[in-house]
Amino acid sequence: MRQASFYKPSFVVSEVNFNDYDYIVLGSSIGLTTLNTEIIDSITGFQGLNLSMDDTGIGEQCLMFEHFLAERKTTKVCVLATSAVSLNSKHPGLSTNSYRFLPFIKRDYVNDFFTKNQSYESTLLELSKYAAVFGVSYYNVEIFYPSILSAFEPHRHNRFDDKGNYHYPVDLNKSHKKLNFTNWPIRLQNPYLKRLKSLCKKHKVKLMVYIAPIEDQQPTTLDSDYQITNHSTLLNDSYFFYDRIHVNLEGSKRASYAFSPILDKFIKMKNE
Repeated sequence: MRQASFYKPSFVVSEVNFNDYDYIVLGSSIGLTTLNTEIIDSITGFQGLNLSMDDTGIGEQCLMFEHFLAERKTTKVCVLATSAVSLNSKHPGLSTNSYRFLPFIKRDYVNDFFTKNQSYESTLLELSKYAAVFGVSYYNVEIFYPSILSAFEPHRHNRFDDKGNYHYPVDLNKSHKKLNFTNWPIRLQNPYLKRLKSLCKKHKVKLMVYIAPIEDQQPTTLDSDYQITNHSTLLNDSYFFYDRIHVNLEGSKRASYAFSPILDKFIKMKNE
């Protein structure tokens, strides 16, 4: 799996050959399905890459940024597009898909991440540095069969394209319904967010926090220490949503078109 591209961490190592990006998108399935780098690049002329990975928290997203940097790749801007719940969390735990970094467990920054997360799963992943059987046996279905598949199809991706994007389909039977939003004050208090900001500063990368469209809530941030783009109420019709927190293909197009001029201005401000 380390030599293939099935999961996003392996994709970064095996298939991402371009080294200098204008921006990257980090995030959960929200970032994966909302900000389409192919659309954004076609509008702005930038070179972007979506490194978002489903079922992850800001801890794993921060680890993905370290992974990207470890491959000697650079970016001007890092866009964090994750859930408002994750941004608001004071005590984040290990996420469901952390195991996807298992092929790189011998790298210090990966092993350190699991060492600092005190849980049964993180201990197994940490011990995999010495004997892969610990992680492989626990995450058997998620690791073993994709490994076999990767041996025959090394360039196959797990629900993302060559630019790292994925989209949910449009339900043609879904009727249009105007949305009513409920205000939800949140704080950007996830401890990994501070670490990500520190990493960005160290590597002279500008950080932007992106709050994606949500079907029924309007997160209102109570912090001013971050550059925030809040598109939570950008789409006021349920037709553009696959489920409550994920947009569909049409929603992704609208969000990407709306975000493009904001990113363009942000990058040009960086270069002045």
